[in-house]
Amino acid sequence: MKKDKREITLKSYVTKKEYSQIKQLAKQTGFSVSEYMRRILTGQRIESRLDQEAFLSALKLNADLGRLGGCLNTILPRGLKMCLLQR
Repeated sequence: MKKDKREITLKSYVTKKEYSQIKQLAKQTGFSVSEYMRRILTGQRIESRLDQEAFLSALKLNADLGRLGGCLNTILPRGLKMCLLQR
């Protein structure tokens, strides 16, 4: 399947500050400025790579806490666990 050739250029005037913001947002998503703007203008969903990385970090942390809890359950005798939980 052959992709359509992009032949038309859209032109828009922006300030240096606006361009800087657009460039930064594109970088966060991992897209070029051109691809980022194309997706925005066509209404496609844009997901930030930073949000995805934070989500994956939270999942890893949750798994680590689960493993830690499992280790504590096997290591600590029941009486000592109850003493620690009451504090």
